[in-house]
Amino acid sequence: MTNLDTTPFGAELVTALAAKLEASSSGLYHCHRDYCGHGLVYDGGRFRLLEVLDGMPQGSKELAAWDRAAFVAFWSAQSDFTCSGRDPATPLLFTEDAFLCGNQRLTAARIRAFVDG
Repeated sequence: MTNLDTTPFGAELVTALAAKLEASSSGLYHCHRDYCGHGLVYDGGRFRLLEVLDGMPQGSKELAAWDRAAFVAFWSAQSDFTCSGRDPATPLLFTEDAFLCGNQRLTAARIRAFVDG
C-alpha cells in the first residue's frame, strides 16, 4: 500500500458518482461472501457509506450518511490515500486495523468504473 495517490477525486467525478448512485438500484460495493469493504448506496434520499458484509447493503454497518451537497463536498476532497484508511486526518475513513487498512476500500479507479459502467 505504498505510493497511494493523494489527488482529490474532485467535484466532477463525485457529482457523476452521485448521479449514478441516485439512478442505481444497488450501489458501489463488492458483492461476495464475508467482509466486502466500504461501499456507497443511495437510499431514502441519503447517500450512505457502509461497511459491507456478505455482499449486501442490508444489515451492513452504516458509517455515515449525507444529503447530496454534503456528499459531493466530502467525497470531492477524498483520494485513494484517504480512502485507504491510512490518513488520521480523515477520521471517518481512518483505521489502525491492519486487516481493514486498504482492504476493499473505495478508489478513484473503482468510482470511475462504476460511473462508466
